[in-house]
Amino acid sequence: MGIFATLKQSKDPAVLKALNGYLRINTKLVEAKVRARFIGKCVEGNEYPNFYWRALRRNRTVITCDTLRRYAENDLESIRVKVEELGRHVCQRGAILDHLDKDERQEFEKYVVSIGEKRGEIKIAALLRSVHEGRPQSKLPEDPSRYVHNLSSISLDKTSIEALSLGPKFCCPRQKPSQLELETQFENLLNQTHDLQPVSTDSVQYLKSTLVNCSYQYLNNGQKCRGLLTKSHMEKLKELRQNKDVLITRPDKGMGVVLMDRTDYIMKLEAILSDKKKFIKTEKEKDRTDELEAQLTDCLKRLQTEGLISENDLERLRPVGTHVPRLYGLPKIHKDGTPVRPILDMKNSPYHAIAKWLADKLKPIQDQLAPLSYRDTFEFVEGVKDFDLNGMTMFSLDVSSLFTNVPVTETVNYICEFITSNQQDIGIPVNALKELLLKCTLNVQFLFNNTLYRQIDGVAMGSPLGPLLANIFMGKLEALQLRPQINRLKYYGRYADDIFAVASEQTDISAAMDTIN
Repeated sequence: MGIFATLKQSKDPAVLKALNGYLRINTKLVEAKVRARFIGKCVEGNEYPNFYWRALRRNRTVITCDTLRRYAENDLESIRVKVEELGRHVCQRGAILDHLDKDERQEFEKYVVSIGEKRGEIKIAALLRSVHEGRPQSKLPEDPSRYVHNLSSISLDKTSIEALSLGPKFCCPRQKPSQLELETQFENLLNQTHDLQPVSTDSVQYLKSTLVNCSYQYLNNGQKCRGLLTKSHMEKLKELRQNKDVLITRPDKGMGVVLMDRTDYIMKLEAILSDKKKFIKTEKEKDRTDELEAQLTDCLKRLQTEGLISENDLERLRPVGTHVPRLYGLPKIHKDGTPVRPILDMKNSPYHAIAKWLADKLKPIQDQLAPLSYRDTFEFVEGVKDFDLNGMTMFSLDVSSLFTNVPVTETVNYICEFITSNQQDIGIPVNALKELLLKCTLNVQFLFNNTLYRQIDGVAMGSPLGPLLANIFMGKLEALQLRPQINRLKYYGRYADDIFAVASEQTDISAAMDTIN
């Protein structure tokens, strides 16, 4: 029996709520300290997490070692302030421990430490995975053509290839500060200081004149950082952008950019959409976004009325001002004929926020229903590093078009039956879960080339629920139909649609693969 279950028998609900608050704040403190140590190590090693690079790109700040270091130091200072604040909260809430006797207090404190250690390990693992591979771009690549895959009918000169080789995420430094952003920063400063009381009139005037001078200096001095791209590079990029017959995108795997004739790109995606078992064209059907927003909001309101989600959750999850998802394709340059992988851009669609929320809730269920699946490459390496391969044969398999072949209704029913039969608590009733899962995955309407389509089978790539449903469907096959064959193998593991297996030399690999297929 857990510590809270034990205390529930003898303590007042208000005490239990306060103890839970103490645990929550203490856990946040542990995570903040872990992040502070991580950022400190980043500054020392001059290696920074991906979210720093994304933040600088959003602000159109040129990414250099110096800008990354300054951003990290500012972040570290903010974290230290947060650590001090959380430390004060922990001390203030510590008085609740006086409601416990000696043994209860020792047991509870031990539990708090264990939870903190677990959350700290999870936090540092996530942060380590986020470390950006590579250094800020300080010069053009030595072999620019390596990163530019021109599949279009136009020819590219050296200047165009150099400009494109920096990739779609390369950020040019801002040439002129934004007046709007400057005003926004002053409004933020005003919100943080409006409660302060001036010590004298002179102090107010001094602060005012200092801020005005700093602002005008910032606006008038401009950028001192020179970008990698010359005027010729920028002219070539502008010329390419104005060419509506050519599409510039990124490859499905690897780095660089891909140029394709737009007609070829559209033809390849329309060939995929012509599969009437998976997609239907709905030219006469109207945009169902408003209708979907209303249906999903009604379902969320029912959960909020029943006390299963908070008002904040309702406001965060309810779809407002969304639009129909757009389909795009990523060229598979590593395959013959360069097929494209269809992906739905689900962000700001009616389904996205709810689908992401459901995927988070179902992660523990996924771990139970797909035990042979790897979370990442680290888990794969950990699983095979000590495996003795003497006298063994390694082979790999690829599940063809996994996402579009997932039977959505069957998989959703499988999840709901498992939750019901094993009395799993995910925070919402199974009937509401099933309704939301089906609304977010079945008959998803999307737009391609100004035409509306619906996906009538399979789960969309781009949906937060896609990997989860595909993983659980494969877990079902592995637990039932494929179980006898897997048991005859020495090792079996899967990451998404890629399977790695090891068999003894006596095993007929061809027969094993035929059985699995």
